[in-house]
Amino acid sequence: MSLPNALPESPMFLLVGRLLHVFKTPSGTKKTGEAYEGQDKIQILGNIPLPDGGHRLDLVTLTTKDSASFESFVGEVISCPIGCYAFNKTVGYFVPVGGKPAIFTGD
Repeated sequence: MSLPNALPESPMFLLVGRLLHVFKTPSGTKKTGEAYEGQDKIQILGNIPLPDGGHRLDLVTLTTKDSASFESFVGEVISCPIGCYAFNKTVGYFVPVGGKPAIFTGD
């Protein structure tokens, strides 16, 4: 059995939480004079597990290419696929191209 056939088509990482905000960052100009476009962003509030079995709340801001697909879900508990990357000493998050939110129906 090859590995690609053994894995489901679903993403490895799903983020679950309450979608609080959908917005676009402003465009601008770098110090070098190079212009850049604004980015679509979403903010999701969720539970981060703690080693003692408790949890803390954390607000995660994600970049997305399609904020319009999230707008109707503001205020709802959703799940959506995410990707992660490291930048300096922080972790960044993004919604992969084609990633869509869904109302979370689990526990």
